Amino acid sequence: MNYLELSSTEITRKSGSNLAFCFAFLPPPRKRGMTVYYAFCRVVDDIADDTATSLDEKKAQLEECRIEIDRCYEGRATTALGRDIQLLLHEFPTIPKDYFDELIKGVEMDLTIKRYGTFEDLRQYCYRVASVVGLTSIEIFGYRNHSAKQYAIDLGLAFQLTNILRDIKKDALNDRIYIPQEELTRFNYPESDLMAFKETPAFLELARFQCQRAEEYYAKAKSHLAPEDRRAMVAAESMRAVYHKILEKLATENFPVMRKDVSLCKWHKLWLITRTFLFCR
Repeated sequence: MNYLELSSTEITRKSGSNLAFCFAFLPPPRKRGMTVYYAFCRVVDDIADDTATSLDEKKAQLEECRIEIDRCYEGRATTALGRDIQLLLHEFPTIPKDYFDELIKGVEMDLTIKRYGTFEDLRQYCYRVASVVGLTSIEIFGYRNHSAKQYAIDLGLAFQLTNILRDIKKDALNDRIYIPQEELTRFNYPESDLMAFKETPAFLELARFQCQRAEEYYAKAKSHLAPEDRRAMVAAESMRAVYHKILEKLATENFPVMRKDVSLCKWHKLWLITRTFLFCR
């Protein structure tokens, strides 16, 4: 399947993502831009997660994405999604090509890396698959203070660390462990216990540590959001409200991730997003 042959609108519609709620309050040009960029993120993620495709085929498809991005920057896109991205770059020309490259590199890490030795190793992965998404997004949102870039980096790290904590069991079922190996050792929670989904006292201590680190990145992001950029960052702040509430729910319920999925209902998300919009106004 050539994922690039679908338009950004088709990809977003098929994904059924709740992110559309976060984009709802954006001005039309920025909303269109985020729809296109989200579609590209969705495509590279779907390529990596496609269980019906071989490793070599996935690498080839991601390389084709990289080549198509090169074409987009040269004004000669050949696919439906590529043409949408080409229009995006025309409207928001400050988006560096490096951001697309870094995202693809991050997704490629998922093809071959199943464990991370240290947090610094994991941080590079999180930067590529999440912080870079934030850095690209703020070019679409628009900003005035340079601190918005650090805001995007820290918020992306917070989001990804929240995902990692929430999805420990799901990732383990796919033989992926994103908790750094040195931290499993430090908290005396062996990989064999994680793969058996054991909720031991050691696991709860480890989970609290992961939660606290995510909280620190949420706090760092908040400290870097300048007042003059708060309104422009309404979509990012809406996502922060939703993801941070998920992290709070994980902590409140004592990290039941080995037994059940932890999420928010649609109406709770809508309430958080609407409240954030009113605050940013």
